[in-house]
Amino acid sequence: MKRFNLLILLLVSAMTSVVAEQTPTAPDQVSSMCEWLRKLSGWPAHYCYCSEESHTFGFPLDTKITETVWYNATLGDVKQGITAYLYADCEVKLDIYSLCSSANAMYSYTLSPNQTRDINSEAIENKLASLGVQDISDYTPVHLKIYPVGGTGGRVICMPYNQGYHSTCSDCLAIFPEMTIVSSHADDVFYLDPTYIPQGKGLAVSWNEPNAIPCHLKITRATCDGELLAEADIATGEQSYHIDINLLENARVAGERLYLHFTHDASAVGRILLQEYENTPTSLIDVITESEAQIIIDRNGMMYIRRGNERYTVLGNKL
Repeated sequence: MKRFNLLILLLVSAMTSVVAEQTPTAPDQVSSMCEWLRKLSGWPAHYCYCSEESHTFGFPLDTKITETVWYNATLGDVKQGITAYLYADCEVKLDIYSLCSSANAMYSYTLSPNQTRDINSEAIENKLASLGVQDISDYTPVHLKIYPVGGTGGRVICMPYNQGYHSTCSDCLAIFPEMTIVSSHADDVFYLDPTYIPQGKGLAVSWNEPNAIPCHLKITRATCDGELLAEADIATGEQSYHIDINLLENARVAGERLYLHFTHDASAVGRILLQEYENTPTSLIDVITESEAQIIIDRNGMMYIRRGNERYTVLGNKL
């Protein structure tokens, strides 16, 4: 028996020596034994990072991505869908692997910088079905790889599909032109950085809520609780609120942020979209004769004509 134990001890010692000799350049983050096993088995280079360096995935996921990060998740986590927000200087990729030893991802998504990406459950289930993955438990493990492409990365926020991150004055998210944001909280606030205010163009805010619940918008200057510059009720649908071009230009020139506060019924889940538009002149006579219009003088002394949610200067230029 003693001879058998001695033999086992010598064998383990020999294996340790082999590992040390065969993996002199093994990464510090993963074990030499894992690297030895990976090479012996012909598994891909990411195997040890996936198996030893993974974090636990869960909603909400709010993390800074500057290099490759791995997460352990379940098929149930992924199948429910994801709404992802990316605040970065480059694209970020999200790859889903069935096994750490898999050479290729079974599904890949690209998140564009300063944009939102929806990954709905139907798209995921269709993709899994095309791969022959059916009738598998929601508890089946999968592995997520998130990494920047061509830049230094940034902040990634992943929420369950069609749920919004609660953006507050103390943790305020940015909003960018052409960016859609889900608002599922009764009070969300987002800031518009002056560097993203288009010169010579306007910005329109639209609100879409499936149950036609409206929202109220307030715009403050420089700080979250700063001077109130404008406010309006926005109905859901095709109509949008056009932010005053002079207001935008003043903020851009002064280098001041604008804070957009959205309030609505707590049961509402709507999508906010900020879009650029051209300040195209139109005929004032056409505006007045098409439908009833109101002449408005705002708190800044600016006079304009309002028709529904559209606004025009007294010269007929659309705001």
